[in-house]
Amino acid sequence: MYFLTGKALKQGKKFVGKIEDLKLPFLYWIGYLYGILILRGILEGFLESAHRFPKLIHLLVHWPFWYLNFLITIALILFFTTKEKIEKITRAVFLFSFLLLIVPLVDFLVSGGKGFVLGYCMSADEVSGILLTFGGLYGKSLITPGQSLAILLAILLTFFYVFIKNNSIKKAIVAVFLFYLAGTFYASFPLGLALLFGLEQSFNHEVATLTILFLLCLAVVQSIAWLYLYDRKIAKAFLQNLKLLRAGHYLSVTVLGALFAVYIFSTLSFDLKSLFAALLSIFFAFEFCLVYNNIYDKHIPKNIKKRQYEKISYGLLFFSLFFAALINTSAMVFLFLAIIVGLYYSIPPFRLKKLGFLNNLVIGLISMLACGIGFLSQLPNISKIPLGAGIAVFITFSLAANIKDLKDRERDGKEGVKTLPVLLGYKKGLKAVALLTSVSFIIAPALLGFPYLSIIGAFFGTLNYLLLNKVKREEVTFALYFIFAIIFGLALLYRVV
Repeated sequence: MYFLTGKALKQGKKFVGKIEDLKLPFLYWIGYLYGILILRGILEGFLESAHRFPKLIHLLVHWPFWYLNFLITIALILFFTTKEKIEKITRAVFLFSFLLLIVPLVDFLVSGGKGFVLGYCMSADEVSGILLTFGGLYGKSLITPGQSLAILLAILLTFFYVFIKNNSIKKAIVAVFLFYLAGTFYASFPLGLALLFGLEQSFNHEVATLTILFLLCLAVVQSIAWLYLYDRKIAKAFLQNLKLLRAGHYLSVTVLGALFAVYIFSTLSFDLKSLFAALLSIFFAFEFCLVYNNIYDKHIPKNIKKRQYEKISYGLLFFSLFFAALINTSAMVFLFLAIIVGLYYSIPPFRLKKLGFLNNLVIGLISMLACGIGFLSQLPNISKIPLGAGIAVFITFSLAANIKDLKDRERDGKEGVKTLPVLLGYKKGLKAVALLTSVSFIIAPALLGFPYLSIIGAFFGTLNYLLLNKVKREEVTFALYFIFAIIFGLALLYRVV
């Protein structure tokens, strides 16, 4: 033990310090890690018993996000047991991710070229097998020889990292124990999903899809936790600028698009998983564009650097594209268009928001694309989208988008953006906005030929005009809009339009 606390400890700290202090760009680390994880997937496909190239959804999404989540979990464990800066810990964890490559290589060599089939624990016996054999290090379990070696190396690295930082065997053992529990969780959570959703206890297509969605959602949660530990100011600035009401609008039209597809094609069965992926993709795309809108509108605190805040956008775009990949190619095309238009709305030299009240046409276009993504989540065929429905959505939300100009009137006036409240003055502008937003409740159901919904829309429109003129807050219109959207959705679902 004297050896560990003497010269070797100093050398270990020096070595770890060099790794932690590597000053490399953020995108380099993401590229390095993702490259390692894709290479791992390719080797796993060719060297395991199947000996074939893996499916792209597994290669590009499933396996990378499994390992990404596990590595972030390890980084969080090391943070709470060492109190070292999270970015330093993450550099060390990501750098040693190359050790994952030993799993398929060792399995291939040990099996004499036959390889092993890697899998999740899909029964209570298999979970207990991992627990009772210490992750496969002792006795027989689902864990392959290559995985056992990787687990052993990870345990040793975890132990020595915490010991080097704290000079405490107790904390090092705690870190190893938490690592062990995390590993068991990641090996068996598909079993939990199967039990939760009442599915067969085997790794079939349905369980695989749920697994991918779960991994992506878990990555989002862990990334937010990581960001908070990295810089609370940036995390706080991001969370305070989410604009959930406006994000909720795009989520609403996405759901309505999906319900409309099922309504007009009665033979379709509702695909809830694809819709869920579409909603998350739309949400992250909106927040990605919003980051740049906040930057160029100077809505970020002065004590936060633009470059630091901008880094959030990488993760948002990353998640948006990966959730979109779970839908289909057609939906991804619509998503790309929506992101491009959304960026053009905010960033120079385009700054389409400078068009005054005409910038609301951009909101109408993005709303139409979001509705189209919802439609495509149920029926992946662009040619099947009714042109009339697209036009109805475009007109409706081009008019309704004027509501945002009430809140931004003073800033728009200073920047020379000629919105209706700026051009007409606050009182007349309020009446004009109230009229346009009220009319928007009627347009979509009227153009789509839904008489009952048109009557309900007229009621909501009248109520909106009266309340908005009295309360003078956009929250009134949003509240009525979300209630009407729920009624609209239920009418489509139960075919009582």
